[in-house]
Amino acid sequence: MVVIMKSVKIRAAALCLAGAFVLGGCGAEPYELTEQERSAIVSYSAHIISKYNKLQTEGIKYVDMDEAVEEETEEPVESMDEPEGSESESSTEGTENQGGGEAAPEETVPEGDLNRLVAADGVTLSYQGCEVKKAYMEKDVYALEAPEGKAYLVLNFDITNESGAAAAVDSLSMSPTFHAVYTDESGAEKKAAPVQTLLSNDFSTFEKTLESGETQRVVLFFETEEDAEVFEGLQLLVEVNQNKFKINL
Repeated sequence: MVVIMKSVKIRAAALCLAGAFVLGGCGAEPYELTEQERSAIVSYSAHIISKYNKLQTEGIKYVDMDEAVEEETEEPVESMDEPEGSESESSTEGTENQGGGEAAPEETVPEGDLNRLVAADGVTLSYQGCEVKKAYMEKDVYALEAPEGKAYLVLNFDITNESGAAAAVDSLSMSPTFHAVYTDESGAEKKAAPVQTLLSNDFSTFEKTLESGETQRVVLFFETEEDAEVFEGLQLLVEVNQNKFKINL
């Protein structure tokens, strides 16, 4: 019964439209519809057909108006990407000085000489080169081993008593602080921190009386990277009694 009623309504709407066109042509010039009127008729006809022709499966799509409004009002999510040159640059700056020691100090200190470190007339101190060691042993008695990934930069010196008499050398009472300043393989200037030991020939705590003509080998230890190889422009930065000076080796 419902289907019959819907069919009747569709036919009635079609007859009304047909009658309007027929009556408009009786004894008079045809009435020309405006563009707006034609659009209204087409829209109304399509509405009537789609409203009562529910058995049609093509050309009809159900739209939930609440969902449509929600889609229209949804705001786009702002991008959280950081601009170039922010985090990456700061990360790079934070890692530039990592490697074989800290960045060398920029302060200006006067130059000095090695003999200033012994403070004894007729006693000289001469530099005998450097070496990198993972471990160091003195007379098979005391062994010194660097931490994981580190090594020791060992500076060798000879103390020679040329005074003609016995002379006391006492670095312990002076309590000097040493740093090694050098240029690594990348051309960067670095400063290596000192390492104090219990070795009897550690010059930072050396205390001994040398006979006339006697020569004693002493060393200074600094911590560096295990794979460090190049130590150009090596300098010794010394601080004694709050006075600082540097020595070119």
